[in-house]
Amino acid sequence: MMSYFRNALYAVLALAGTACHDATDEPECDDGYISFSSEIEPRDATTTENIPSFKVSAMTGHDIIMNGVVVTRTGSNTWSYSPHVKWPEGSAVDFYAVSPPEVKMNINTSWHHTINYSSPGTQDLLVSVSMQARPTSSRLKHNFRHALAMIKMRARTSRKDVEIRLRSIAVRNVAGHGDFFFPDVSTLPGKPIGSITECWRTYYNGNYYKLFDAEGYVTLSDTPINAGNTGVEFFIPCILDDVSYEGYIRGSTIEVAYKIVDPETGSTIWPDKDTPNQLHDPTDNSYGMAHLPLNSEVPGKRLESGKSYNYLINVDNAASLPQSRASSTAVNTTLTVTDF
Repeated sequence: MMSYFRNALYAVLALAGTACHDATDEPECDDGYISFSSEIEPRDATTTENIPSFKVSAMTGHDIIMNGVVVTRTGSNTWSYSPHVKWPEGSAVDFYAVSPPEVKMNINTSWHHTINYSSPGTQDLLVSVSMQARPTSSRLKHNFRHALAMIKMRARTSRKDVEIRLRSIAVRNVAGHGDFFFPDVSTLPGKPIGSITECWRTYYNGNYYKLFDAEGYVTLSDTPINAGNTGVEFFIPCILDDVSYEGYIRGSTIEVAYKIVDPETGSTIWPDKDTPNQLHDPTDNSYGMAHLPLNSEVPGKRLESGKSYNYLINVDNAASLPQSRASSTAVNTTLTVTDF
């Protein structure tokens, strides 16, 4: 899993044309080359030590002087790239960076710089911008920001008279693809630039991601379990659609596959013969499925960059179709939203 960070990230990139470096693969200290090093500002348990590499492009005016150059960590405070690039004489430089470096940046000389991104759900996406940088003896703070949101699940039950057997948890009808437009201001620490969320454009909420797969089942208790074992937790920010039922279930949902079992006989109490087809797990008809609104309690019904949406799913009774009020008490969620 490529969950690099849990808080704001600060990588200080020294863009000093006169700085000397001991590493043999760095440019020599004489001709004003662009060189990289890193100072670490820890944020709780994680720091920019977790970044093994990133990709950077740079422009001066409409001229591209670095185009998708991969910068690799060579030590705790040193970076390397090739071929080496000199600072342009008398001109400021705009830098655009992304991590992981496998992500393609589209650098446009006469339009916005973008990332056309499809999220696998298993890796973070970090972006940074440093505008109008010049070769001075001071260091330029290059702040990576989380471009994605996180979703985490836990599950429990208050029932002690029956067994609640949980099979899987997934989310459906969220954005899996979008365009990220780099902001045109620096992402410097302590300098607000507005919401990175606003840099996204999504066009269709139709993707499905499984967050938990018991490969069988786990029996729930009143102690919540961590219901995320597939590595999927990163999502493109998007508006979450309301859930409705008009012959079929629509909207952005949490799908919880489970069954209710009599602990003495082992027989299934729910789903039963009267359970609608829409409330069966389509991959295993012996399990039922609750369809919960993903946007419940989400501020503005929108996933935001750098926010972690932490759901606690309470499974106590048989699920109902979304139009029924019973679904709000039989299976429901409690949400907390935190930064990561």
